[in-house]
Order: sequence, then structure tokens, then C-alpha cells
Amino acid sequence: MHRSAPSLRALLAATTAKAVEAAQPPETSEGPPPEDPTSNMFHATEGRWGSREIAITNVAFLDTAGAETFVFHSGDAMAVRLSVHAAQPIEDFVFGIGLFNADGVCCYGSNTYLEEMNPDRLTGDAEAMFHIDSLDLVEGTYKLDVAIHKRDGYPYDYHRLLYTFRVKSRTLDVGIYRPRHRWTFSPGVQFREKDRDGS
Repeated sequence: MHRSAPSLRALLAATTAKAVEAAQPPETSEGPPPEDPTSNMFHATEGRWGSREIAITNVAFLDTAGAETFVFHSGDAMAVRLSVHAAQPIEDFVFGIGLFNADGVCCYGSNTYLEEMNPDRLTGDAEAMFHIDSLDLVEGTYKLDVAIHKRDGYPYDYHRLLYTFRVKSRTLDVGIYRPRHRWTFSPGVQFREKDRDGS
């Protein structure tokens, strides 16, 4: 039995809320932040850590209309909105993002430092948006990392695998990434047109 879209969205929203709540660190912590657990992106561990000098206060998946959702179709546009708060002005900051499949394999990761954006100032409440023009992933459940840290990697707030979304597709291909593609054939290769019933 297939879940309807509303019930799937509700399930993913509940899963995400539960993961975020469970990962809340203590309000105060002694000592320096732990060693960066993201050094091996292919062995990801769910959780949250960082000094909280800049805190990630909300993460949302947005569709093309700007509405929050957890379900997309392969090829759809998607935006990830990060809301953050810095109690004091900070001049050294990097926004990062990572996409993982259900097996914990890193599908994609990037940050503003890698993309040569030079930080100047962040203060108070702010937002960052990560836009994906075409979500070229095969059907499946995916998880998201979001982070804000110094250029040297010192974490202000790192959320590892706390946000879940679903990609649906009419094509039953396999793997992770669904590249834009087409087939061409020599004249000796022929295919029958599909019948109306899809056979």
C-alpha cells in the first residue's frame, strides 16, 4: 500500500522534528568543541555540535512556490532555507550543505568558502538560501547536513543528517544521481512505440 503525499509529508516532518529535538546540545558545555566528525564524509554520524556563537535556528525545504515541503519529484527545483542567529557580529563564517542518501553515502557537498565567497559580517537574525535548479536524484529518501563554521573548520553549529526529504520519480532507474541525458542509436536499432497502457 502506497502512502499518500499528505501522510508521507507528515511522516517526514515528524521524523525531522524528532531528529532535531534529540540532537539538541546542552545549553552550556565545557571545553572546546569536539574534533570534527565530518572528516570522512562517507561515514556520517547523526547529531549536532558546535560553539553556538552562530546558531542555526531553523531549516526548511521549499518548493518553486516558496512553500515548505518534504516531498519533491526528480527534476524539480528545490531551495533549502537556513535561518541563523549571531548574538555578536562575526566576520569569519562559512555556510555549508551536504546531501546524503539513506545509506549515508554523500551525494553532494559544498560550502561558501569552496565557492570563493569571502565573508564580511554576520550579525543578529539572518537567512541563507541554497537553490537547486533541478533536483536530479533518483527516487529515494535523502538526508541533509547544514552547517555554519569558521574558514578553518571550527564549528559554530553543525547539524548532521537531521533533515529528511523524499524524491519521487516516474522512472525506476537506480543509483543516486539522475543526470540529464538522452539516447541515440544507429539506423539498425529500432524500438516499438509504447502502447497507451504503457506496454
